[in-house]
Amino acid sequence: MGKHIYEIIRCEQGALLFYEEHLARLEKSMHSSGIAQTIDKMQIIQKYRQSAYYQENIVVNIRIDVYEDRVELSFSEPIKVEKAMYEEGISVRCVEQVRDNPNVKSDAQSFYRQLKQDNEDIFEFLLVDNQGIVKEGARSNFFAVKDGVIYTQGSANVLMGITRSKVVDVIAEEDIALRYRNVYYKDLKHYEAFFITGTSIGVMPISSIDDVGYPSASNETVLKLRKGYDGKVAQEILKQRG
Repeated sequence: MGKHIYEIIRCEQGALLFYEEHLARLEKSMHSSGIAQTIDKMQIIQKYRQSAYYQENIVVNIRIDVYEDRVELSFSEPIKVEKAMYEEGISVRCVEQVRDNPNVKSDAQSFYRQLKQDNEDIFEFLLVDNQGIVKEGARSNFFAVKDGVIYTQGSANVLMGITRSKVVDVIAEEDIALRYRNVYYKDLKHYEAFFITGTSIGVMPISSIDDVGYPSASNETVLKLRKGYDGKVAQEILKQRG
């Protein structure tokens, strides 16, 4: 099959959310993977605007699959989320798994479907390395909160999520302390709250990790970040729609 990487952009209310950043990440992944292809930005925009999703104002993801010999564009349903999930939080499970190249988004490093087969009631899986460090989600980035300070992995160690970068911007704008440090599985009980970020989910609070509960959904810091990120999405939509 050869080399294959991909990128997913959320399309909402006539806008391709943060598409410039997504395409920049895709270009970096192509360079790292040794794939020489050209990404036509206008073709991506036109595919969305000519679709029924755009005409009928339906939220959808546009997926860009890049192979050594071609580029394919297709639409896919976003991760299904409900309002109650933000109000109550979601359940996650830890698994011992590491991405060989965390900064490249590829099917070869996508573990979610495989993990989901035997865990239908689990929304997301947190990847833990052989040193017991909780790195990231199978399809998200991971953050921990303690005493109003946010902890997460440095960009070199995880997939540089676009939503993650926007949340980091909100953290700076809100003057919240951010520490790029390891969060160990054995120390999870010492944190107050956890959340994950992703293209389809935004800022999602975690209510339990391996059946241990955490009041993340009501945490003041998590609530502030949810509001701040939603504000950035609204600004992006307004900017694109003029």
